[in-house]
Amino acid sequence: MADSVDPGSARTTIGLLGPVTVDGREVPGRRARRLLVALALADGRALSASQLIDDVWGAQPPKSPNAALHTQVSRLRGLVGDAVHGGDGRYRLTGAVTDLELAERCVADGDPRSARALWRGIPGDDLGGDGDELERELVRRASSLRTRIDAAAATQALDSGDFAAAEELGRRRADDDRLDESAHLLLMRALAGQGRHTEAVAVFARLRRALAEELGVDPGPQITALNAELLNGPGPVWRASSAGTGLREAGNELVGRTAELEAIADLLGRRRVVTVQGPGGVGKTRIATAVGRALQADGRP
Repeated sequence: MADSVDPGSARTTIGLLGPVTVDGREVPGRRARRLLVALALADGRALSASQLIDDVWGAQPPKSPNAALHTQVSRLRGLVGDAVHGGDGRYRLTGAVTDLELAERCVADGDPRSARALWRGIPGDDLGGDGDELERELVRRASSLRTRIDAAAATQALDSGDFAAAEELGRRRADDDRLDESAHLLLMRALAGQGRHTEAVAVFARLRRALAEELGVDPGPQITALNAELLNGPGPVWRASSAGTGLREAGNELVGRTAELEAIADLLGRRRVVTVQGPGGVGKTRIATAVGRALQADGRP
């Protein structure tokens, strides 16, 4: 069982969110860094010598792997002291805390800003593993942590009414992964909070198209409900005052035209002029009027 770590009593801090460090000092030697990362990611569990040899040397082990591992462990103890324990061909790291753990605790305490401040660079960039299993595990944990940090920061921004900050976080995450539904939901909420409803609807349209093309699925119920609210729900989105705009009164709300409204909103985000075509009586004027009211609500000419 992993030893519990009290950050107030830990003697050693292992830095993984950037270059590998011990108490702020970079660890010299690629093999020493890989050994330390392998032990740190084990969360206090003992690892076998064979596992550590694979983590440190990969597909090119030394001629005398156990002796080489012992040498690396001895060198590592020169950096972390007795935090490395070994016996019967098994080793573990205790009495230390990683910046991954510290950042996770900051998020749990509602302090994403302090968690983000622990980020010093690209995790795993100095392991020289060309994307091997050890490097992938570190990157996976760091990426998951970064997502939680951004989500916590975005929640704080939305709750405080800082929609511009929430938009920045949401847009960055959505640009990184066009299938990340939570990122697109955040971006839509941030845009809607600023009154930019047309852009928010366009975000949903892009997500729905990406999910259909890549996975053959539809967006989930939460983001779909927000999109429907922006398109057809009560409020200023589609029912803004027509005074001075030359737009017709909206009348009763549009029903069953969600796809057309999304498509036009998406096009308006990429084109200066969009023409609505179709035979007489299909509702071209009502759709154009609804879009015009959305632009008015967004403060666009």
